[in-house]
Amino acid sequence: MSIEAGGAFSGKLESIDGLKLNNRAEIHINKYYQGIITLYRVSRKIVNMAQEKIEYLVIKLENEEKITAIGLNFKSASGGVNNCFKLELQADILLKGKMAYANTSKFQEIYFEITEGNELIGLCPYDVNKNYEDIIFCRKIDIPINVENRSVQLENGELIFGVYPKYQYSKEALSIGFAHRITWKFNSAIDIENIRENLYIITNFFSVLAGESVTINALNCVDCDKLVEVMGICNFPKEKLNILKNDTIDYTSFKRSSLYKITDFQNLEQALRYWFSNYEKIYNAQQAYGRILLDEEVKIVTTNKYLAAMQLIEGYTQAYADEEKEIKEFEEKKNELISKLESKEEKELVEKGLGYSGISFRKAVKDYLHKGYNLFEEISKKKFVEKKEKLIDDIVHDRNYYTHSSNRISAIMKFDDLLNVSNFCKELYRIITLRDMGLAIETIKLRSRNNRTFFALMKKIMDIEIETDDLKLTEFDKAMHSFSDSK
Repeated sequence: MSIEAGGAFSGKLESIDGLKLNNRAEIHINKYYQGIITLYRVSRKIVNMAQEKIEYLVIKLENEEKITAIGLNFKSASGGVNNCFKLELQADILLKGKMAYANTSKFQEIYFEITEGNELIGLCPYDVNKNYEDIIFCRKIDIPINVENRSVQLENGELIFGVYPKYQYSKEALSIGFAHRITWKFNSAIDIENIRENLYIITNFFSVLAGESVTINALNCVDCDKLVEVMGICNFPKEKLNILKNDTIDYTSFKRSSLYKITDFQNLEQALRYWFSNYEKIYNAQQAYGRILLDEEVKIVTTNKYLAAMQLIEGYTQAYADEEKEIKEFEEKKNELISKLESKEEKELVEKGLGYSGISFRKAVKDYLHKGYNLFEEISKKKFVEKKEKLIDDIVHDRNYYTHSSNRISAIMKFDDLLNVSNFCKELYRIITLRDMGLAIETIKLRSRNNRTFFALMKKIMDIEIETDDLKLTEFDKAMHSFSDSK
């Protein structure tokens, strides 16, 4: 039995932090994919341990499998008659397998699945186009199968992205579907906390591809060729991408053509190496991007989305700013200002009170918007600033207004315009980042051309109508064309 929300297990408590025990134990998985553990007839000593800190515990199930709970928090204790208590704990991580583990246990290989992984990987295990008419008219159902994968070598190990057929049988039907698996073979064994950190970075990469949140939906560690099921890495698993939902006039195949895939990269290894080596640098920008995605996921629309977009701009531009050059230019301007002052007190005030604190927000907005604009139409920075001076002024003004809440000024942009700018800045972050990772300009133009929201915003805000030299579908989009939800 796999670990699922609403599931329950029972067995015997084997140990807590290595201390051997033999108590009845039950585990209930709540809707947040956390393990709620109930221990029966435990001593006050165990209750005291739980109130202080328990690193891990092991429960042996009735089928001889074992569940190791890690990251335990005390919830409640009741009873106490004859020194026997009922103890309730909450576990962040559960490991289920043949062996007992600890919070320090390490693994060298993991398998995991993500939200609509087959779409984001961009590989199709079927070729329905080859015999399409035969299949449609039931002349001869012959569907070639092609199991493919993509692998890259990173600094910490090998990542393998694979998509393969999935068959579902019932009393009256046989259906074919898609399954995927991402394998990560680390150079050396790492613990669960390090696995969690690596998965967080890779799902953030996929969220840039998708333009929405992507989650880990299944995770297994490999120990001596045996799978160890892991639960708790994600508390809100997401099965489907919102962009592919059948809720607009567009067919799935058209929506799919706006979705970036890992197979879009000519050099996937270079792209992922860039992402992992620069992740710490763009961490603040990625956090702001994540807040925007969260608001969109729960359908919250406030000015906080605009502020997150502004933090996104700052985080990205600060990450790649040439600090030495910026400091030099700042000192030159500062000295020029001091030279124009006459009194000694004024000069000392400026000298001691004026220090470099990073690039100005106005400069950040100019650099960010200019970089995004240049992906579609080349223009000098000077001409761009002249052309979009009012837009830049409005963005900076309203950012200051909503940040400092001053009564001396009022907002310039209407709420709808504010949200348009927020969405535009979010989409720019995606394409700028993908371009930084080596994605071809033509691919960006193709995907952007089929993204109705971004296409409209680019025209409305930047006066650019996205055009491409080649509007043909990619190999994956062609292979998947028939796999669409009917209207």
